[in-house]
Amino acid sequence: MANQNKLAHWLYSNKSVFNPKFTELDWTTTYFPGLYDFATKITFGEKIAEGRGIDLDRVLALEKSVSEAIERLIFYRTQKSFLGFAVGGRNGADNHAYCEALERYFIFSHLKDQVSFKKIYMNLASSNSKSEFAEFLKRMPDVNVSFYAMAASAPYFGIVCQIVMNNSFDILGFALTDNLEESVTKSFREALANFAWYHSTQSSLSTNSDNSFKNPAHMGTEFLSKIIPLLGKNDTELSIPIPELERTEIDLDDFYEFKNCPITPVGYRVKGLEVHLW
Repeated sequence: MANQNKLAHWLYSNKSVFNPKFTELDWTTTYFPGLYDFATKITFGEKIAEGRGIDLDRVLALEKSVSEAIERLIFYRTQKSFLGFAVGGRNGADNHAYCEALERYFIFSHLKDQVSFKKIYMNLASSNSKSEFAEFLKRMPDVNVSFYAMAASAPYFGIVCQIVMNNSFDILGFALTDNLEESVTKSFREALANFAWYHSTQSSLSTNSDNSFKNPAHMGTEFLSKIIPLLGKNDTELSIPIPELERTEIDLDDFYEFKNCPITPVGYRVKGLEVHLW
C-alpha cells in the first residue's frame, strides 16, 4: 500500500512547500458507483497546478491525481513544449509520456489529413470492461457509447470513446496504449469524467442565469466540429506511421523544491514538428 501512494506521502510531507489541496469528487456516486475520482491542487510561488486521477482503486486514484499535479507543475516550470510529458505511470514515466505523445500526434494527423476514425463493433460480453459500460448505461439509459480506432501503427491501439446523450451533445475521451482492452477502458473513463462534468454543469445552468460557463478547449465547439465528422466516416485501413520522437529527461537538480521526490520526469516531442490540437 505504501508503494502505491508514495507520491501522495511525499507531497504531504512537503505540504509547507506546496500547500496541497485534495478533493474527492462525488460525481461517481451518480454515474458510476465504485469508481473513484480525486483532484489535487498544488501551489509553488505564483504557479498553480491541478491533477485528476480516476481508478477503481481509491488509493491509486489519489496517487494518479498527485502525479498529474506534480507533472503539470514541473511542465510549467520547465517552460518547454512537449507533446507528451509524465513523471510516473503504471508502466513508468517514459512509457506514459511516449504513449501520450503518440496519442496526440495521431489525433493531429487525423485532423490535418482528414483521416477518418474506424468504428469498432465491440462484443462487450467478452470484454473485461463490460461491467463498467453496463453500469453506466443502466444509470443513463438515454446515452449511447461508441468506440473508434485511430489509424495508429502497430503495436499501438489509439481509441476514441464517444458518449452522446439524446443526440444533444457529444463528449469524447482518448487513450493510446499497446493493449486494446486497456485503451478502450482508459478512453471510456476519460469520456465518462468529461460527460459527468458537462452533464452536471448543464443541469446547473438550467436553473442558474449565469452565462459565464465555458467549455475546456478539448470539449469546445471548434475542436469537436473538426473531429466528430471524422468518426466512422469510412472504414479506411490507412495506417499512420510512427513519427521520430525526441526524448528529454528533466534534471530535478534544477528544481530544488522537488529534491528527493521519487520521480523521473520525461518529455517527448516530434522531431522537427510543432503539434497543436486546441
